[in-house]
Amino acid sequence: MMAIPEPECVQWKRKGQRALQKKLAGMTRAEARAFWRESYQKMLLEQAESKRRAQAKEPD
Repeated sequence: MMAIPEPECVQWKRKGQRALQKKLAGMTRAEARAFWRESYQKMLLEQAESKRRAQAKEPD
């Protein structure tokens, strides 16, 4: 019986999960919360910048 190969998206998810586990290893709960808070704020800034660029490209 042949096994179905795991999709790439699942492989990427596992790889990202391992990277996060390494990054968070040894952090206290407070440090982990600060990490996630900073990551979230960075994501919001990147989204706003992307939206701003998209709106700037739109012709009036």
